[in-house]
Amino acid sequence: MFTKSIKSLFKKLLPLALLAIVSIACEDSCNDCLELTTKEIIVVDAEGNNLLFGSTAIYVPVQVTLTGAEVEPIAIFIDEGSTTLAFDLDRDITAYTLRLSANEIDTITFDLAERPSEQCCGTQTVSTSTQLNGTAIDNTDLITIIK
Repeated sequence: MFTKSIKSLFKKLLPLALLAIVSIACEDSCNDCLELTTKEIIVVDAEGNNLLFGSTAIYVPVQVTLTGAEVEPIAIFIDEGSTTLAFDLDRDITAYTLRLSANEIDTITFDLAERPSEQCCGTQTVSTSTQLNGTAIDNTDLITIIK
């Protein structure tokens, strides 16, 4: 009789225990990933002609390099559709050197902050200000360099 009452109690508690475990596991509904901030670079002349793509190009996108403060290469994504070069901000790098050619070098500097990620657990690195060659420019995801 005692064994029957334990089995009956176990049958009643098991679904409640499983429900509690599932609800605890689903409580943390964020995705364990890393949300990146992507910056795009467009290089134009004074008339607005694109100097990286098209008939007015004077630089070769595949030869452009981007390095961080430690001269480590940063991955550049060539986007022919938007005629830009793109890269992801790194939370540990605030200054980038963009080498368009042997004689054309630009420095892009960011003030960085962390904000709660909207898509992942944790935070996302974002820029709070942007400087191009020491001059403050609009802090947007599109960086326009005029040559």
